[in-house]
Amino acid sequence: MPVPLKDLVPVVTFVSSFASPKDPSSPSAFVGFSGGFARAYSESAGAAWRSPAGLEDFSVRADGFAALLASLASQYEEVSFEVSASRLVVRSGTFRAQLPVWPGDVDAPREWIDRKPPEGGVEVNDAFWSDVARVKAAASPDEAKPGLCGVYWAPDGGLIAADNFQAAVCTSPGRAAPRPALGDPSKPKGVLIPSQVLALLGGNPGFDRAAVDEESVWFYSSSGAGSVYGRLYSVEFPAAQFVEFMKVVREQAAASTKVEAKGIVNSLERLLFFARRQPYMVKAEVGGDSVRLWVSEEEGDGRSAEETVPAKVEGGAAAFSVDGKALREIMRNCSALCTSGARPLYFRSDDGRFEHVLSLLSS
Repeated sequence: MPVPLKDLVPVVTFVSSFASPKDPSSPSAFVGFSGGFARAYSESAGAAWRSPAGLEDFSVRADGFAALLASLASQYEEVSFEVSASRLVVRSGTFRAQLPVWPGDVDAPREWIDRKPPEGGVEVNDAFWSDVARVKAAASPDEAKPGLCGVYWAPDGGLIAADNFQAAVCTSPGRAAPRPALGDPSKPKGVLIPSQVLALLGGNPGFDRAAVDEESVWFYSSSGAGSVYGRLYSVEFPAAQFVEFMKVVREQAAASTKVEAKGIVNSLERLLFFARRQPYMVKAEVGGDSVRLWVSEEEGDGRSAEETVPAKVEGGAAAFSVDGKALREIMRNCSALCTSGARPLYFRSDDGRFEHVLSLLSS
């Protein structure tokens, strides 16, 4: 039975991104179709999405399959599949191809076939995904420190992310918080949403429910259209230490110089062209009514630039060096910063919901 490519391509593209091509013979390298759903999973994340009606059950290597279907969709409207014990025949217009399928005499793991999210859960909306997107850039990319590799979703609904040189927090009183069935239900724990899952989900994946079981955090559609999961790390996010750290930083910021300068973002866009090496060091001098920013030569390469940005300054003069790329991204959401020139920069959004801390660099 022919299947519309316009309906199939988005499903396969999304689900197959959760497959892992590291071991071509492993189930994690395949995308499978069964029971009306397309499914894929790796050792740490998985996804299922409702597939178009009329598809037979089969499993095929995910690597290149979505790209093949997208290419066909650019020229043809439909595709059909013929499934045998060892191969999949793909037909679309005058195109014909065959691919090997998952061996029929080998049982795939259950989590690849029929794993489903736990019942219950809490509502998540567009505002939740927007908040996650604003803090996840601060999450650590270092998998050797799994307790920091993600966005921590606190029992009170707050969101926290941190690595070795920056930290971000979003507070949102009243937002529903997860009540995971872990330990004592009367003392709910927060959950660390793994960075890998967030990267695969993108900015706003459309899932409107979340739940937690003993192994994973789940996001899914209340309509039953699809779900994803990410396996929980065995190491917990250091929430208590982070709360104390933020308390100290806020106290220090209250006695620091406050700088409001909306033009910093545009200036950094230009200056970062001249910064070649990570971290992208930008130096700053805060004066009475301006901030001077500049990028110096690196090993005599002849590249340098500077710009003075008008600013509203409360407090004394200060100077610091910072990762310009990180500063630019933070100031897209926060128009003011606090600095003493010796301690981390502190940022707070105009509505007070977002806070960010960024470490200084040695000059």
